[in-house]
Amino acid sequence: MAMNLNSSMRFPDITQFPDITQFPDITQFPDWALWGITLTASLLVASAGTVLVRRIHPRLMNEPQLRETVEFIVNGSFVLFGLLMALIAVVAYDQYSAALSATQQEAAELISIHGISESLPESSSADVVNSVEMYVKCVIDVEWPAMVEGRSALYPCSPQAREIGHAVGALEPATGRESNIQQALFATYGDFLSSRRERVFYSQRNLPGPLWFVLGLGVIIMTSLIWFMPIKSRLIHAIISGVISLSLASIVAVILILTTPFQGSFHVSVYPFREIQAIMEKP
Repeated sequence: MAMNLNSSMRFPDITQFPDITQFPDITQFPDWALWGITLTASLLVASAGTVLVRRIHPRLMNEPQLRETVEFIVNGSFVLFGLLMALIAVVAYDQYSAALSATQQEAAELISIHGISESLPESSSADVVNSVEMYVKCVIDVEWPAMVEGRSALYPCSPQAREIGHAVGALEPATGRESNIQQALFATYGDFLSSRRERVFYSQRNLPGPLWFVLGLGVIIMTSLIWFMPIKSRLIHAIISGVISLSLASIVAVILILTTPFQGSFHVSVYPFREIQAIMEKP
């Protein structure tokens, strides 16, 4: 007899799960606000520093030997920290891509479990089908909002995920064909759990502290070096400062956005699970 999972399962309140967002005051902003904040701050610091240094150290623009030394330091530092920032941006993008891939793979495994179970008689497959439906509903209604809010996604739908395995294990195959179907369900269920763990892992992961330190140090140094660029024309100096500030702000904003793949407007979508739900609701 099939269990009535709809009545026996109650979804938890997401507010009981811990807030794991490491930068809640920044990453909760809209993406355009993040970019605007970093750009404005970078432009203000670069402009103020440029004006100040040109007034305090006019010799920098008039002594060729000093200009060559400063130019060498500026160029070398820009190359070094530019490469480091590019590396951090690549790491952040890889993290976002992995989170997206894990989400899509998890959804694909659920579709497989649902499809394979329908090969069994309805009386045998009902529990498996219902458990998949309840898990998908839990992810959409509970787990995904928890991730969007920066809360732990490890626990909200774990009972529903385990229930799928229990339903598969409770099958009593009457023929060799049904036994093979059950083994296929077990294998697919194992793949599903792996994809789920990976998605949950990336929902709680952020860049390591040392990388954030290097990123912050690089931004400070590169912004400061803009002040000392040996350019005689104030206008050209201001234009170059603006271009470099724009580049720095864009890189930092992109890194901040990509390090929280399930938050912000540029985030991994719950669409794969909604697609599963729509497929399962079809008669």
